[in-house]
Amino acid sequence: IADNAKMHFNIGSIFSTLNDHKRAITAFNRAVAKDPYFAVGYLQRGVSMFLLGNLELAKDDFDSAFQKLRGNSLINYQQLGLQFRLYSCEVLFNRGICQLYLGKIDSGLTDLYHAQKAKETEEHDIIDQAVRNRGKGYSVYSIPPGLLFRPSEVRLR
Repeated sequence: IADNAKMHFNIGSIFSTLNDHKRAITAFNRAVAKDPYFAVGYLQRGVSMFLLGNLELAKDDFDSAFQKLRGNSLINYQQLGLQFRLYSCEVLFNRGICQLYLGKIDSGLTDLYHAQKAKETEEHDIIDQAVRNRGKGYSVYSIPPGLLFRPSEVRLR
């Protein structure tokens, strides 16, 4: 079996689904070590950090994910085998929520405003509500549970 970022990401995603975020973080650590440009790996590690209450580390991961977007509004992982699009507004939203929970109100609201301006789908309308409520009571965007990288049809033959 190949030892690659996608494999470690899948392992982390399975542990996340099982609510074992410490082991998920270990797998996501391996994923981003294998591919330092793996934005969705930073995103999901940040989600696990957030859920464990490690808000500063979560914020750092969301910041890394945003940097890996390199100014693009999204990364489409479908051609790589993951039925998921990572949007910059989701990463900004997550970073903003972390900053608000950390008491960094100005920078948190700034991230939420930038996320609001970068919305691309109806699913992002929740960002408007979060801005109105100043982020109180909101959690972070994550990939849907059970979503894994899958090999292409060509590779399965």
